[in-house]
Amino acid sequence: MAGLDRCRACSAKLIEGPDVQRQGASERFSVKVDGIPTKVCPSGCDVSYWYWPDFGVEVLDALTRSTGGVARRRLGFRKTRHLCRQCGTELEDHGDRGTFLAKGRLRKGSDLNISIEAPCLTCPGCGAKSMPAQTSTHDPYYVELASLLGETVSEGLDRG
Repeated sequence: MAGLDRCRACSAKLIEGPDVQRQGASERFSVKVDGIPTKVCPSGCDVSYWYWPDFGVEVLDALTRSTGGVARRRLGFRKTRHLCRQCGTELEDHGDRGTFLAKGRLRKGSDLNISIEAPCLTCPGCGAKSMPAQTSTHDPYYVELASLLGETVSEGLDRG
């Protein structure tokens, strides 16, 4: 936790602060992150700090561990097929939007809740909505979502 022990303004030892909620939006996505742990200055300096330096990575890990709203992926000869996790039917793009929830337990022990409103694929078989499966490390859908999550959890917090 180096770098997150003392206030940058007055050098007082930081104490545990309240869990906070942040919201953000981009052209395609809207996210709400609840349960962000903070550290604050006991002297009253007007700044909150991330609880540990790699907190942003832990948020993305929580999202990737919650795969319930993400389609299964099957690689084909020319394209990736997105399959429904509930019934296995190939998903279709009708321009729909859906809300997806991800939960994660942070190493501090608190719960992190992420709500994402995003473009989604729809199952013609059972009607379930899913975010598309990630097709590569540079998948624009997930690059934009990760960028928005990073901006959202960083808003108003000093990373030390």
